[in-house]
Amino acid sequence: MNLIDGRKLDHKTREERRISAVRRIQSGASPEDIAYELGTHRSCVYDWIKRYKKNGEEGLLFQGISGRKKMINESAKKKLCQVINEHCTNNADPNLDYDKFSKLLDKYFGINLSNSTIRRVIHQLNIYPNYQLLKSYEYFMSELMTHKKICFFCI
Repeated sequence: MNLIDGRKLDHKTREERRISAVRRIQSGASPEDIAYELGTHRSCVYDWIKRYKKNGEEGLLFQGISGRKKMINESAKKKLCQVINEHCTNNADPNLDYDKFSKLLDKYFGINLSNSTIRRVIHQLNIYPNYQLLKSYEYFMSELMTHKKICFFCI
């Protein structure tokens, strides 16, 4: 018996293993023997047979990895940067905290996120609060020269 961890194989190799296993079963081999030779559980081999009967060889191919749907896609992130910049330039108090950020998300996108998710979004967008921007001497000097407000900023 080959002890190969199928999770560590690439998708193409796994597809080839499935297809060759089903072909050998069609030619008369036992599913239990195939499972033993491949180092998988027999229920996996029976699942491959079921998928083959339902969809042919297409059923044995890689179907993609399911995952959680993104709450904010790339176009929404760009719009969010624009909204934040508008907020910073149009308001008397340009500083955004998590509550104000959450209200902007709810107002423009209809999304309610937890503070930890908001932190993650802020990090993904490379948005830095004003105290971090002050650390950047070049940014501070350019803002000082143009007399703009220092606030959240999308890079």
